[in-house]
Amino acid sequence: MALGLPLGSGIASGAPRTWEALARETARARRKRIREEPPRVSTKRSRQEQAEHDLAVRRICRARFNGNPQWDAFTNPGTTERFALLLPDGRRLYPDIVARRKGDAVSSYVAEVETASTVNEQEAGQWQLFAGLGKRFLLYVPAGSLLRARELCQQRRIAVHGYRVYELTPFWVRIRDFPV
Repeated sequence: MALGLPLGSGIASGAPRTWEALARETARARRKRIREEPPRVSTKRSRQEQAEHDLAVRRICRARFNGNPQWDAFTNPGTTERFALLLPDGRRLYPDIVARRKGDAVSSYVAEVETASTVNEQEAGQWQLFAGLGKRFLLYVPAGSLLRARELCQQRRIAVHGYRVYELTPFWVRIRDFPV
């Protein structure tokens, strides 16, 4: 089972930690981390598209989770590695959005936010990893990419909890839910 824990949290070791200790441990872990995982962003996005992706991640997280007092949500936009899902073999995965109920140590939702150029076979391999974690996997795709995303998930037998189509507006994000 993959645990959703902030890097360096004392929850895994059983020792209680203060926020200051957590911050120090997280900073230390980031400096010492040896990268054994595959690169986080497997498809090269243009600089503008990466900026749009990061904006979409922040806005989607704010719209769906941060406004709800029952949820804690964490984001990993771009190459940022703030919140990891730990695999049994010790590897860490960094999905775009991870959400859990307040007070829980284990994450409930894992979400990936894609752009028009990243709804492809290469990214579908990453979706397969996230869907196999036993969490509710949500896939956010831009308007016009839903059919391609569904096709890829059906071909690879990826268990998606829900498809979400997003559209960035100048000041917000519009999200529509679609059944599986």
